[in-house]
Amino acid sequence: MTEKAFVVDLFKVVESTSELIEGFHLQIREEKSDSFDVVTLVGKGTRSHTLSDLRPDSDYDIFILPFNKIIKGTPSNMKRVKTKEDGE
Repeated sequence: MTEKAFVVDLFKVVESTSELIEGFHLQIREEKSDSFDVVTLVGKGTRSHTLSDLRPDSDYDIFILPFNKIIKGTPSNMKRVKTKEDGE
């Protein structure tokens, strides 16, 4: 299987009125993996991100974690998504 970029509709980030949020850590792992990869999204206004280098026809677990300089916030619920088959 070749690796391609896929756009995955993850989930809506809840609007935050907190001035404390500086960004989000998007945590992703392939279903068979024990560890998460982390993509850091800087800016509390971030509402979308395109993930690349995902394997076709594979399941991924994804969640987001807001952060600021001092602490990490409460993680979102985990969501399982499946990429399309190669060639779709």
